Formats: sequence, C-alpha cells, structure tokens
Amino acid sequence: MATYQREQLLLDLRDNVIELTVNQNGADQTIRVTHAEAMLPINVTQRFITEQHQHMLNAASMVAWAVDAKKWFVFEIKDVRYAQVIDGYL
Repeated sequence: MATYQREQLLLDLRDNVIELTVNQNGADQTIRVTHAEAMLPINVTQRFITEQHQHMLNAASMVAWAVDAKKWFVFEIKDVRYAQVIDGYL
C-alpha cells in the first residue's frame, strides 16, 4: 500500500482533478476531487478559502471539492489507498 504525503496531495489538487480511492468505514470509495478554482462554483469560493485554513490546522485530514457530487469531501490522509491526477480533466 502506498503512503501519500499531504504536501503532494495539496500540490496536485491545486490545479488538477485527482481520482482518489479512500477507505472510509471499512469500504473503499473512489471519488474525483480538486481544489482548482475553475471547478468550484462561485458561491463556494469563500468557503473553499475557509476550508483551506481549517485543514492546515488538522494535518491528519483534508477537504476537497468532489467534482461529480458537487460537494465537499473530507478524508483522512492515512485512508488514501490510491491517488492519480486525471490528465485533461480541466
């Protein structure tokens, strides 16, 4: 199992959509997430900034915009099983 680093995930999320597989509650969940402002609806941009600040305070977890579900997705970094940048998504 790969170990994913918080800093690399943040860097990848900033300008890309990432496909994540995360183990939550004993089951794997695959979701496409981003921090790219081009993908965020205007009405959540301010919240995005607030969430960015909050996950800097808790280094064990992250929040990202789920592009298909159109809502925030919170996950713990230790639960990430797979992370891949999706080329050409933006």
